[in-house]
Amino acid sequence: GSKSCNMSLSVDIITRTKDRPFLLRRALRSVGQQTFRNWCHIVVNDGGAPAPLQALARELGPEQQARLKILHNQNSLGMEAASNLGIRAGTSPLVTLLDDDDTWDPDFLATCVELLEKSPQIMGVVTQTMRVEEKINGDHWVELNRFEMNPDLRSVTLAELLGTNLFCTNAFVFRRLAWERVGPYREDLPVLGDWEFNIRFLRSFDVAVVPRPLARYHTRNSGAASNRNSVKAQRDRFHHYRAVILNDYLRKDLDAGKVGLGILMAVADAAPAASRRNLFARAVSCGVRMTRRIRKRPF
Repeated sequence: GSKSCNMSLSVDIITRTKDRPFLLRRALRSVGQQTFRNWCHIVVNDGGAPAPLQALARELGPEQQARLKILHNQNSLGMEAASNLGIRAGTSPLVTLLDDDDTWDPDFLATCVELLEKSPQIMGVVTQTMRVEEKINGDHWVELNRFEMNPDLRSVTLAELLGTNLFCTNAFVFRRLAWERVGPYREDLPVLGDWEFNIRFLRSFDVAVVPRPLARYHTRNSGAASNRNSVKAQRDRFHHYRAVILNDYLRKDLDAGKVGLGILMAVADAAPAASRRNLFARAVSCGVRMTRRIRKRPF
């Protein structure tokens, strides 16, 4: 049954899509199966054909149709621009992103909203994630394997996040107020915009963790290019833009002559995951000495 009766918070669900109706249909079904009902689903059609999306909307029941809003971009603006467009189009105090090829456990929203409602000081909630490996066989899915991506995730620290993204986009529910304060997703990043946003988020706020794999991250290695998830289809771009983000943060520290996120990210990038925590304290100490020299001898 519905779990929204005693919950006052509403959620804007943002889904970015372009010419992937087969995938989007499953995401729409996942939203419709949520036990928490106080949501608005904003689908941003980023330059794709509008007719297939309109046909999908007509397949939905009247309640879900009433909660669905489709925005059509005549030309593609890019993934993070579409994210920001969708968020700005909503008014709910809570926001989450669901990619068109991902899904949720039916209790995902209910669990996250309940925690945020009980803890007003918490600005975001993250759940663990189930990775689902699959292939498309004609007009249906074939699941090949599934496993928990981050079963050890019990907390999210800024130090660990600087080294690597710790959670998937669709595993994160956050307050709109936090998005307004830390700033929107960077629209110049075609990939890894979620990681960069998460760093800024953790720079200012804490997030709670639900130790249950309520988000599902789907991956495909075969099939049409438009049906493959971007992590595998654009691996080189991920490496390039990770370097862009690291360099950008480090340059800001060097220009300001201070120890900041850029110095710590550089340490995290160079160190094995197991030794990062021990190295952060040394990095701060070394960084202080380095920035003192920078101030004495500016570039």
